[in-house]
Amino acid sequence: MRLRRAPELAFEYDESIARGERIERIIQELHDAAPPMLPGRAATTRRSEPVVLDQVRATVEAGSRFLITSHARPDGDSIGSQLALALALDRLGKTSRVVNRDRVPPQFTAFPGTDRVEVAGSVEGDFDALFVMECSDLSRPGVAGLARAGARAIVNIDHHEGNTNFGTINWFDAPPPRAPRWWPTSSTRSACRGTPPSARTSISPC
Repeated sequence: MRLRRAPELAFEYDESIARGERIERIIQELHDAAPPMLPGRAATTRRSEPVVLDQVRATVEAGSRFLITSHARPDGDSIGSQLALALALDRLGKTSRVVNRDRVPPQFTAFPGTDRVEVAGSVEGDFDALFVMECSDLSRPGVAGLARAGARAIVNIDHHEGNTNFGTINWFDAPPPRAPRWWPTSSTRSACRGTPPSARTSISPC
């Protein structure tokens, strides 16, 4: 094949990877500099102490049957955090149910495991612990029967200011002051930090 003109090739250095790594380092430094939150205090400071995470891990290891829920009219963070925790519990050989008042929005149905989300206005059953994601209080899910479901333990995992610490265990992971809206300290990461490392490989798609 003959070419009338030889193509010109131009090579440019892609700085996006290095720039992304630098942003990650800055975010981590800001996050690590945030002061801890003392157990039992109102959720007005930045983060819970590691001992609270140990309590979450102990609850997961000791139990076998868990209920997971989040706020009504779920968004991506709500759906992602619930499914990430459910998948992690699967890896540990635990049983879990994900129950929401409202169905998964269409834009999030590509998340792995959305077919396991039960849509119901109430829930019954015997559970070793109730995990409530992304909620400032127990009324936000809009699901009746949660207090009974969490009679043994309620694990409250959130990253929003104003959380009322309604759980038996409260893991609070909020962004530092002046953080951008896309700050990645979500309940998804917090939930997975409460499980052993062996349980975390299947949650990356969320």
